[in-house]
Amino acid sequence: MRNFLVFGESDQDEYVLDLLSGRYQVRDKQAFDNIFEEFECFDDILGFMVNLIMQRT
Repeated sequence: MRNFLVFGESDQDEYVLDLLSGRYQVRDKQAFDNIFEEFECFDDILGFMVNLIMQRT
């Protein structure tokens, strides 16, 4: 995990910045190598996270 900056987590996902690639990612908490989503900028991953929250309310 030293090559990742973690922004947040949910029940099943980790929201990270891959410091080597410079890409923002949504990764599986249990199998961290599994990348579900990938974004070029923080605004995009933040929008993704807000949309998830809005869908659950």
